[in-house]
Amino acid sequence: EEMRTGTLQSLAEHYAAADTPKGEIVICVGPTEAKADEPADIDRLLLSLAAEMPASKAAAEAAKMTGGQKQALYRRLLELKDSKKEGDAPGKDGDG
Repeated sequence: EEMRTGTLQSLAEHYAAADTPKGEIVICVGPTEAKADEPADIDRLLLSLAAEMPASKAAAEAAKMTGGQKQALYRRLLELKDSKKEGDAPGKDGDG
């Protein structure tokens, strides 16, 4: 019995190169989960969730998905929103 995790592409490559497995193969497909050691993924997750729900709820959902602390994720989301506002160039709306 063997258990292997990875992207569908990496699994397909592995089994294409390996001997034909005996028995059956079960593939479970699920959403990708951000890991606590991948800050860029967590930032994308937070911004994606915040586009659909209030910041507090987005932080709570991200905490469930990543195992992170809700308060820390909430603070990070606020930082991301602030930096996004600061990144808007003056005159972008044609007023400058």
